Formats: sequence, structure tokens, C-alpha cells
Amino acid sequence: MVLSRIWSAFIIIAIAIASIKYVSSGNYKTIFNDMVVGKGGDTVKIASQPINSLSPFVRDSLMKKMILRTAEFIIKQIH
Repeated sequence: MVLSRIWSAFIIIAIAIASIKYVSSGNYKTIFNDMVVGKGGDTVKIASQPINSLSPFVRDSLMKKMILRTAEFIIKQIH
């Protein structure tokens, strides 16, 4: 019983701190990620590229997945 109260207190404090950081910080997108992962030094780069600039293998793989998803979407609409 005491252990569950301690864990509840930890969770409530973490949510309270995250909420305060969310309201007061300009960089609010990484608050919850930093809390879960434990460090903020990991970065992810996202970039857009024209599909023609990709290697043929990657381009074919993406096109097959896109065609399959489109076909599944059409089949779901029919049924």
C-alpha cells in the first residue's frame, strides 16, 4: 500500500513538472520525450526528397507499399 502511494506520488509529480514545463517553455515538443527517454541529446532529422533522387531499390519498395495501401483503401471503401 505504501509502495503504490510512492509510485502514485512520482507519477503525479512528473505530470505536474511536465505541465509546468509545457506552459512555460518554448520548446514544449520534447518535454515528454525527454521524460520517457531520459536524455534530450538524441536528435532526429527529417527531410523531404524527390522520389526520383532515391535509389531504384528504395523507390520500387516505396511504390509497392503505396500501391498496396491504395488497393487496401479502395477495397475497404467497396465493402
